[in-house]
This record gives sequence, structure tokens and C-alpha cells, in this order.
Amino acid sequence: MRNLIFRTSSLILALAALAWPPSANSGQQGGAAAAIGAEQQAATGYRIPYSVEYLSRFRPGYRPFVVGDVQYYGYYNMPAPYLQTMINGVTYYISNGVYYLPRVFGGQTVYLAVPDQ
Repeated sequence: MRNLIFRTSSLILALAALAWPPSANSGQQGGAAAAIGAEQQAATGYRIPYSVEYLSRFRPGYRPFVVGDVQYYGYYNMPAPYLQTMINGVTYYISNGVYYLPRVFGGQTVYLAVPDQ
């Protein structure tokens, strides 16, 4: 059952990342952002899908959640204050400019930050 939940969460996160509208500065990370991303990957062994600027918006207390070879960050409780919105039939929560998707890990709902692409 856990394997099914894990694989379903992996697929949903991958689809959400593909469906997400890219920002004006999407594509290549340059300079410091690329260097910090490489440091994070080397330190954890997993790919970190967030830019440095986007990470700066996360409130303290986030936890790592590994899906495949990617380490996402999230919270057990949705950061307040937040708004709820629906994009392409998917419910997202927005707090401090960060978009979150609710997912179940280990039988508990967590809120994973959607990559900023």
C-alpha cells in the first residue's frame, strides 16, 4: 500500500511540475543559483528542484520529502496565512508566493512545495 501511495505521489508531483506555468526566468539557472543547487545536490545525493530565490520564501521548519531522485520540501501543517486555488483541476495552496500540493506520506497529509521552474 505504501509503495502505491509513494508511486502515485511521484506521478502527481511530476505531472504538476510539467503542467505548471513556467515563470519568465525559467530554464537555466545561472551563477549563484546553479552553484547552490549543485551544493545541495552533492550534500543530499538528491536533486533539489527549487531556485535560491524561491527557497528564500519558505518559512522555517520545512522538512525534506524524497520522491524518486528528487528531494522536495514541505510541512506537516500548511503555513499560515494561505489561499486555496484550483489550476487545471488541481487544488493548490499558496503562502508567501510558494505553491503547495497536499500529499499523503506515511499515512499523514503533508504540504509539498511545488518547484518554481
